Amino acid sequence: MVEAATGVNLWSEWAKVEIDRDAIYTPPVTKQLHAGTIISLAKQEQPDTSSFNDSEITYRINKKNHIGFIVASQQPERVADLLNNYSERIAKDYLAVMPAATKAID
Repeated sequence: MVEAATGVNLWSEWAKVEIDRDAIYTPPVTKQLHAGTIISLAKQEQPDTSSFNDSEITYRINKKNHIGFIVASQQPERVADLLNNYSERIAKDYLAVMPAATKAID
């Protein structure tokens, strides 16, 4: 999500610092976007997300029984609108709920 909003991969930047500790670190030029993420357990093994086709989607999760996206936009309201809309659609058509554990996990 940070990378979608800024263009900066934090892990990559961290690696640059660690690899050459004697060098003066110069941070990259960043984008100035707003971003958000949504992820859910899905009842479908490989959910069809083709109906989610907004241009602001920068990443689609590809994991068995999951659905999720990262979105980015110049307008924070657009990010909020997309996440609210996606939340409703995911709850209606994809959401899977696991029962609570019967005992504490060590």
